[in-house]
Amino acid sequence: MSSGVIFGPVIGGFLSQTDIHIKYTIGLLHLDRFSVPFFFVALLGLIVLLVVMKWLKNTARVHKFTTRKVSLRFTFTKYFIVLLVLSFVIQFVVTLFETVFSIYGKDELGFNSNQVGIGFMLCGSIMAVLQPVFATYGEKFLSTKKQIALGLLISGLSLIAFPFFNNEFLVYGLIVVFAAGGAMVTPNLLSAVSLISRKNTGRNISIQSSTNSIGQILGPVLGTWLIAGGFYYPFIIAGSIVLLAIGCLFFFKNPP
Repeated sequence: MSSGVIFGPVIGGFLSQTDIHIKYTIGLLHLDRFSVPFFFVALLGLIVLLVVMKWLKNTARVHKFTTRKVSLRFTFTKYFIVLLVLSFVIQFVVTLFETVFSIYGKDELGFNSNQVGIGFMLCGSIMAVLQPVFATYGEKFLSTKKQIALGLLISGLSLIAFPFFNNEFLVYGLIVVFAAGGAMVTPNLLSAVSLISRKNTGRNISIQSSTNSIGQILGPVLGTWLIAGGFYYPFIIAGSIVLLAIGCLFFFKNPP
């Protein structure tokens, strides 16, 4: 998923800056150089469709079915609720940052599409590289709770500092720091949710995924709304929310 974040903005920014001169209008259909990335995505979707049809195999059919009563009642322990709140916060902040940075980079910093794409590339690549590293080796140095706390602290402080720097390389450096903090938090939260219950692992991860989706919805909405008051507000408020979320770790105790 993080790899998609790497290549998507970079390729999109590159294709929108190409010398392919397209300008055609017929009714509501309007084609120009900004249409090129969408054509590319459509072509990519068709390629994926062909790959799925040819090589993706169905799982083995189960001929013997057992019937059991399914309960739709979910029991949310305090520990699970804390994990869901933290999952919501980190996804909310990441999507808010991605939305605001694209506008902030162009309007405030004067970045072109390629420079904004580089920022996204750095964010995605750091997350893609460090997430499996923290998931595999992190607990050898810090407990899950401490990793989450440190990751939230790093992400929160980098967000608050973000609007105070205009230098391109310093901005990229803060993006790297922010992404590193997020990479420390995300796999630990997923791991903690998966270990709550052996029987209901899929259900718990699905609930966490839904919580993440809510954060991904609200992040861009609040981010673009806060921009109206000034570019400082989204970063400072988002960073403050992340720092406040560290307080949730007071209730972070391993399930019985």
